Amino acid sequence: MKNLLQRDQIELIIMGARTGKAREHLLMGSDTSAVIEHTSRPVLIHPESRPLKKLQKVTVATDFDQADQKAVHYLTRIGRIFGFSLDIVHVSLWGEKPVSDPLKTAFKQQVAKYNFPDISYREVGGKDLIKRLSHLCAANGSDLLVLVHDRHNWLNRLLKQNQAQALLDNQQLPVLIVPAAIADK
Repeated sequence: MKNLLQRDQIELIIMGARTGKAREHLLMGSDTSAVIEHTSRPVLIHPESRPLKKLQKVTVATDFDQADQKAVHYLTRIGRIFGFSLDIVHVSLWGEKPVSDPLKTAFKQQVAKYNFPDISYREVGGKDLIKRLSHLCAANGSDLLVLVHDRHNWLNRLLKQNQAQALLDNQQLPVLIVPAAIADK
C-alpha cells in the first residue's frame, strides 16, 4: 500500500464500515484502523446501511489547532468542486479547560484566507464527544463528519473516553478521517 500512496494520483481512500462490535475490531485488529494509522491521505469510512448521496453539509470537529487548519484547507479545496457547506464545530467536554479566545481567533483568521463561501462556526458542550457530534450532525442535517487523526495521540484519547467503541458501534454517518500529517498537494 505504501508504494501506491507514494503516487500523487491518490487523493482519498474509501472504505466500507465494518459490521460487528468495536471490541472485536480493537482487540483483533482492523483493516480500517491499520489504513488510518499508516496513511497520509484522508480515509472515508462509509456505513453499509447508508445510501450514497450528494454532500451538502459537512461537519468538521476541531480543537482549533494547526492540523485542523490543514484539514479545513483540504475540505475547502474539495468543497469548491462538490459545492457543500462547512460547519466547524468545537465540542467542549465537561471538565476540560476551554480553548483560548486568541487560539480560536487565529484559527478563524487563517481559515478566512481560504476564501470559502459557506463556513459556519459553533461551540457546543457535552460529556461524550462522539455522541455529541453524532447528535449535532443529525440535528443540522450533516452528510459527513470529519475528524482529524493525529496518530500519536488520537487513539489514546478515543480509548480513554471510550469513544472508539461508540464511533464504530453506532456509525450512522459517513466519517472522513483526515491525517494530521496530510500530504500537501
